[in-house]
Amino acid sequence: MIINGEKLERVEVSSSFARSPVKFAYETSSRSSGGVRLGSLRLDAEEVSIPITLYKEKGETWDDVIEELTSVLYTEEFVRISFSHGNHSRYYKAKVIALEITEEYYHNAYGNVVIAFDDQRMFGEEKTIEVSTENTLHVITGQDKTPWEISLRFSENTDKFELTTNSGLYLLLGYEFIEGDSLTIKYEGREVLLNGRDLRHSIRLKSNFEYLYPGKVTVSASHNCEMKYDERYY
Repeated sequence: MIINGEKLERVEVSSSFARSPVKFAYETSSRSSGGVRLGSLRLDAEEVSIPITLYKEKGETWDDVIEELTSVLYTEEFVRISFSHGNHSRYYKAKVIALEITEEYYHNAYGNVVIAFDDQRMFGEEKTIEVSTENTLHVITGQDKTPWEISLRFSENTDKFELTTNSGLYLLLGYEFIEGDSLTIKYEGREVLLNGRDLRHSIRLKSNFEYLYPGKVTVSASHNCEMKYDERYY
């Protein structure tokens, strides 16, 4: 088991554990003629119990081991959790909410770690798209839609920032930007920050905030900028 990139040497996830613990389901509705109509896909699992083996050294007690592990596993914030089985670079944002020991022996014990998800998809690498003033084709990687963040520093005075795609995402911000201003726009929370200050109520904003979807997308902007996103996987 790997927490924030660090492997827990005392904890080994059972080989019987599925690489992707998230379960999928479909919204359903009844047909007037009988039967069921399948609707949109949803992710069902919010908590998952993971079978583990624990190890201790000579002279240690299981109470010692549990005390050491709980100081690492229990966190206030969601952390990156991944497993030795599968791709180590992909992770879940989750919290450990329980550590259970069901069988104790001299050198090893068996039990479960229970995790709760912040987002039930796996996260992959952070990707950066260099957006220019020319229409440029890029490929969004991953398996599922993902939020994004745009950042730039103005090289000259201007009264707007505009970003256009062929996938529905469109941004038009009207403001008296000056050379050296730093602008950040985030899909999550619809944040617009100018030099770190919230600008949402001070600008003229005509935009269509859309996720980035896997596949090809054409992007251009009125000023060179960076668009970042995290790959998301099922």
